[in-house]
Amino acid sequence: MTVSTTPEGPGRGGSWLVVGGLLAAFALPARSPAISTPAPFAAQIPAGQALSGLTTDDRGQPWAVPEHDRQLWSFGGRWQAHPLDGMPEGLEAEAIAWLAPGRFAVGTEAETSGRSHDLILEVAEVADGFRVVRAERVPFPPHVAGIPDAGVEGLCAAGGALVAASEAVSTDSGARVAHLAVRAPSGTWRHHTLNLSSPTGKISGLDCWPSRAGIEGLAIERHFGVTRVLHWVLGPGGSRVSPRVIERWDDWVAGPGGANLEGIARGPDGLLLAADDRYRGQTSPAAVLWRVANPRAPAGAPDGDH
Repeated sequence: MTVSTTPEGPGRGGSWLVVGGLLAAFALPARSPAISTPAPFAAQIPAGQALSGLTTDDRGQPWAVPEHDRQLWSFGGRWQAHPLDGMPEGLEAEAIAWLAPGRFAVGTEAETSGRSHDLILEVAEVADGFRVVRAERVPFPPHVAGIPDAGVEGLCAAGGALVAASEAVSTDSGARVAHLAVRAPSGTWRHHTLNLSSPTGKISGLDCWPSRAGIEGLAIERHFGVTRVLHWVLGPGGSRVSPRVIERWDDWVAGPGGANLEGIARGPDGLLLAADDRYRGQTSPAAVLWRVANPRAPAGAPDGDH
């Protein structure tokens, strides 16, 4: 098994996306094969914030986390900043998952090479914002955890379980795979690999929910000129996951209106995606909300674990 250390890259511009269409009872909606086109919706993000993770709470309200600014952002018709205290120096926030009212998990990464682990921070609401109350090591394989700027890029919670995705990519039996670490409600961890669909894409965001098959979810696979939404299922056994591509926005992200997608979450009226509009010191126009009116459903369930 070999590890790719190709640096990540965004599309152009920066934005949120709202993909319309009800996700009733956690089911993905059906649609015709017509191609979706992202269209502007609303809500300029203040101060050109570089958002890097996204989740929704039990009311369907979006929450986002920026890489460098020690705060959380919520959106309820307007943006509101919530200071975050206690995050260790040298860490960047890359992902966020709602756990319970007033509690979130934040996935992090560091530029340090050769480190032995990455951290998930549990944060709780306090009078003046949020505070880190617990840190947990994510047991990615050693060859995955030690890569600079390739930490916990995706994070989601489902039925008491927590799923973390590394941005690192390996080659296994000739196929490119991403790495998932799954913490059961008991606290034990399992390692899975997720087949990728492109020669260059990496995971940049996760969402998940409990299903009859185990844990079902969505992931963003992206790189320069690549933006896809993957539908995956983690069953009780096995370690290799074969997802299905349910959205393929490669042409859109390569065009002038594309965005570097960094977070994904289901909302009460559709699918939300967050984007990072800041890359290597360069800031593109402030992000906005977008809508895709008719999201694609998978043609059958993914292969799941094997």
